[in-house]
Amino acid sequence: MTFAPPLALALALSGGFADSDVWDDGKAEVSTYDAERVIYGLPRKHEARLIVVKEDHEAGRWIKADPPYGDREIVPVLKLNHVRTVPTENYDYHLMTSAFVLRSDPTRAPRVTTSSQEWCGVTHKTLVEGTLRWSSYFDAEGEGERETGLRPGDLIRDALPVQLRALPFAPGLERKVRVLDLLTDSHAGGERVRGGVVRVVGEETVETGDGAIASWKVELTVDGAVDRLWFAKDRAHVLTRLAAADGRTLRLREHRRHAYWER
Repeated sequence: MTFAPPLALALALSGGFADSDVWDDGKAEVSTYDAERVIYGLPRKHEARLIVVKEDHEAGRWIKADPPYGDREIVPVLKLNHVRTVPTENYDYHLMTSAFVLRSDPTRAPRVTTSSQEWCGVTHKTLVEGTLRWSSYFDAEGEGERETGLRPGDLIRDALPVQLRALPFAPGLERKVRVLDLLTDSHAGGERVRGGVVRVVGEETVETGDGAIASWKVELTVDGAVDRLWFAKDRAHVLTRLAAADGRTLRLREHRRHAYWER
């Protein structure tokens, strides 16, 4: 498959999202969702939270920098935290993912960290500039490191709820993409970059806990499987709904901005 140029330019055309002054108000965007995730072959209902907040990171390390910055190179990012506890018959799965995208280019997520904890053990993964490191409780996986083959403009499934908010939304818009498999899982090491297509299907109203929200419907097709994501039509383009091919679902219940770390 021949791929189009990186999405960076296409996403930047939307403006008003990653570079919006709303991210400079000293607060975080906290969105609560009614969610499902398939574990042991069954859909498990749970509550999920997506938290987006601006941070200043040290380039290269991609760690939040505390002032004074001195002569360090500081890069503004948007941090997406995806937090959920998923119950099963015997024990809960505790899943958390942090993805960091550049405000200047939301297609670029220089760092993604995720962990899965349940009674059998803990699996932890860190992706930094395309290098994936993991520590898994499964014998066949253990600890390891490898290059994923990510290229400029490639997307990361775990970061899509924030990366795709920067699309220049218009009905019929279509882009060829490369997407790294979902990292949030108790297994590790087999993630691949795959070719696919992102398409803005059109406008659709999504019923949420905050009322009916006019949204853009977006489809991501990879290897014949289709993930569907809906983003509010306002300037912030918050994710209002997700229906993934692997059974993951999200539907917005509540959306607000506040400085949760001060409470």
